[in-house]
Amino acid sequence: MDDLGNLKVLDWSGQETFRLTMDGPQRDYTKDTLQINYLMFVPAPPSAVTLINPGRVGNLFSVSFNSESAVAYTLQYKNSLSDAQWTDTPSSTVGNGGLKTLTDTSTEAYRSTGSPPINTARIELD
Repeated sequence: MDDLGNLKVLDWSGQETFRLTMDGPQRDYTKDTLQINYLMFVPAPPSAVTLINPGRVGNLFSVSFNSESAVAYTLQYKNSLSDAQWTDTPSSTVGNGGLKTLTDTSTEAYRSTGSPPINTARIELD
């Protein structure tokens, strides 16, 4: 944790070295020892996605976003906000740190209700 009690985030893109040290002056090492019960390294959760230019042309819905490397993105839809669950579309991708676009090419929802479905994007670590 940092000085304010926040979790410490390490950016380990590529090969890095982790060195753990004690604060304070370097003195008698037998008196001031560092005891660690455990260390745990976990991936940080993906950042929130900002949708860029979401739009519908006819039956097709497309949306772009800035992706994170190794994060999976899937476009989902509901026919109504009152539907219990989201349904995956065939459109999914794995992020590479660049701009990605997902397009809902499934017209089944549109045909069954006569109105465009409601879309969202699901994000999960790969």
